[in-house]
Amino acid sequence: MLIYLTMALGALVFFLPIFYMLTGSLKQSSDIFKVPFQWIPSPFVPENYTEAMKVAPFGRYFLNSLIVGVFTTLLNVFFSALTGYGFAKYNFWGKKFLFIAILSTLMIPFQAIMVPLYIIVRDFSWLNSYLGLIIPWSLSAAPSKFSFRNPIRPRR
Repeated sequence: MLIYLTMALGALVFFLPIFYMLTGSLKQSSDIFKVPFQWIPSPFVPENYTEAMKVAPFGRYFLNSLIVGVFTTLLNVFFSALTGYGFAKYNFWGKKFLFIAILSTLMIPFQAIMVPLYIIVRDFSWLNSYLGLIIPWSLSAAPSKFSFRNPIRPRR
């Protein structure tokens, strides 16, 4: 019983900020920080969403995220499956070293490669384009290459 109470409390801690955000988005601007706090907005102002859609092109932002997310995922799965299959099924010189080199890229923080990655994307003239987001993220996923290798590898 205690485990269910703990999980319910944890769920409340995680979902309370989301509920706060949703109820705050349906309030008037003057009511957001009003004391005492009202969980249910009164008056209910759904026009905040239509106003936000007029101010910024959220439809385009959503479409951009969808395009980048879908293509990055598909290319990542494709390249990771090829790499994982190659490491699992073929023996070649330097296989273990190359696999360790790929996995060791996990220890490099993104902040260390951010500027060189920007320079590479700039040199390819991919700034402000989908390719500048899709290609680097599709090719840099070391954990998925590891995840694809293990199920394919023959059991010993």
